[in-house]
Amino acid sequence: MDIRRLNWNGMMGTYKVDNMIFGGQISPETIDEMKQAELNVVINMRNHGENDSEVERAYIEKAGITYHHLPILGPTGFQEDSILKVREILKENDYKAMIHCASGNRIGGWYIIEQVQVFEVPMDQAIENSFQCGLSNPMLVQLAQAYLAK
Repeated sequence: MDIRRLNWNGMMGTYKVDNMIFGGQISPETIDEMKQAELNVVINMRNHGENDSEVERAYIEKAGITYHHLPILGPTGFQEDSILKVREILKENDYKAMIHCASGNRIGGWYIIEQVQVFEVPMDQAIENSFQCGLSNPMLVQLAQAYLAK
């Protein structure tokens, strides 16, 4: 697994994890970096009403990039329907996508689940990897563990 910190314009906590880019909220200034990285898909994991996803969708799609808004966390934890849809989109795109939330924490929690379920990474290693690519909230580790325990 290749994890590298990136310094992208207008985006906090950006990491390249194999073919994927993880991070916090994107902005129109991030488009150039996405194009240079040849990213054709953006997945916004923020909750509805948390930001103006339609404004974000407009500038992403204007740049010719496909946009998906799939909130990953609900009132009871990680949402299986969103996890499965994200997985489907990633598989269709050889796991090459920009995936973001507000700070990158939800991405880190989701990535624990993805590593364990898809790549068969042991839980301890998946947690460590997620902390290396931006996860800083231990509550999201607990939510990922609860999801995986179902």
